[in-house]
Amino acid sequence: MYLIGLDVGTTSIGGVLVDGSSGDIVKSVLKDNYSECNTANSWEHCQDSDRIWRTVREVLAELSSGKVEIGGIGLTGQMHGILYVDSQGDAVSPLYTWL
Repeated sequence: MYLIGLDVGTTSIGGVLVDGSSGDIVKSVLKDNYSECNTANSWEHCQDSDRIWRTVREVLAELSSGKVEIGGIGLTGQMHGILYVDSQGDAVSPLYTWL
């Protein structure tokens, strides 16, 4: 069984595929996070959550492309932020981040 560690950061999104038995890193993927939004205020820092999700899916697809059985995913991300969502969990705002 294999495990995935996923880091969704404000500047990059990366992941590792780990052999659950040995702890060895089998594969790693790192992609730049090109999701920054333009705003009218210099003090605002926000990102496009749909763009982030697409990049996360790309990383996961590359890590699991060997048709291995994934037993779990560990997730971490940027420290502070807020994303407004509707009752279905769909984003209705950009991700406002702490800089």
